[in-house]
Amino acid sequence: MDAVTDTNTLTKFLELSAILTGFTVEELQGTGMALVYLDTLRDTVGDKLTGRLLLKFSNAKRTAPSCEECSKALIGKVLEDKKVGPLARNVLLMWYLGTWFQLPRGWRNQFGAAVSDHERIISPEAYKQSLVFRAVGTHPFGARQPGYATWSNKPHDPTEGELEGREGGRSKPDARPPHERHHTHALYRG
Repeated sequence: MDAVTDTNTLTKFLELSAILTGFTVEELQGTGMALVYLDTLRDTVGDKLTGRLLLKFSNAKRTAPSCEECSKALIGKVLEDKKVGPLARNVLLMWYLGTWFQLPRGWRNQFGAAVSDHERIISPEAYKQSLVFRAVGTHPFGARQPGYATWSNKPHDPTEGELEGREGGRSKPDARPPHERHHTHALYRG
C-alpha cells in the first residue's frame, strides 16, 4: 500500500466492493487485486471523485440497520447517483471482468473526461482473478488450468449454490439465502 492509500480508504473500498459483487471482503482480498483496482479508480477519476464515492457508500451504510438494508441503501443512494453511480458500476465491472470501461458520454460531458478514462484490461493478473470465473464455476481460459482429468468430473451447476466444500465428491450447496448470494445482476443497471 502506498503512502497515499490509507488503510481506511482501502477498507471502505473493499466493503463497497463486497456489497457490489456479492463476494466477501476476505474473498476479494484473496484475489490480490483490491489495491490495484482502487488505484485504477483513483488514477482514472481522481482522489476527489473516489472519495465522494466512498463517502456516499459510508453514509448509505451508516443509515442502514442491517446488511440487507445496506444493499438496498447502496442501490438507492450510490448506484442511482448521477455522479458516483457510473463509478460504482465500473468498480463492479473491474472485479468481475478485470477491465475498466470508459464512463458514459453523458457523464464525461457533465463531470469531465480524463485522459486515462478509456476501455482497457487492467493487467494480465486482473484477467486471471476476474470474479466472473468463480461466479460461473470455471477457470480463466488459457491462464489457470483446472487440473488433470477434470474433464471427467460433472460440471458445477451454479443453480445448486456455491462450492463451499466437498462431501463424497459432491458439492455442498451454499447455505446462505438466495438474496445474499452473488446478486450483481440486480445491482447492475447498464
